[in-house]
Amino acid sequence: MSLTPAARPASALGAILLLLLGTFLLTLMGALIKLLGDRYTSTELAAWRNLVGMLPTALVLMLARDWRARGRPLKLRRWKLALMRGVFVTFAQLAYYLALMELEFATAATLLFAGPMFVTAISAVLLRSPVGAWRWGAVATGFLGCALILRPG
Repeated sequence: MSLTPAARPASALGAILLLLLGTFLLTLMGALIKLLGDRYTSTELAAWRNLVGMLPTALVLMLARDWRARGRPLKLRRWKLALMRGVFVTFAQLAYYLALMELEFATAATLLFAGPMFVTAISAVLLRSPVGAWRWGAVATGFLGCALILRPG
């Protein structure tokens, strides 16, 4: 399905707004984890976050027309890859929660939002994705910005 030129700006704006909402909600989640970190362990917080997070995910899945049209299958063709991703996400989440409990919130958030720069750099090396000069410039600028915020040394 291709979008007409008139529809692209609206969908791009919608995507940008969703991305900003997601960033805001992730930051809010981090702040809540930081506040609750004195009372609960990172493992408890991760377990509750994932259990509560399954509710809206299940609701969205139930409302998805294409999923219902296909007879509501819950079969994963690449289940080993999905399982490996789940393990990685579990350890990443625990590491982030532990970092939030030990670091200042601004420092942990800065390091978290440096993630896309790592993804860009790693995708060029491991996946051999083309990363042009503009993207490398953005990655370098982003790392410089992170260094300025973190002030190492």
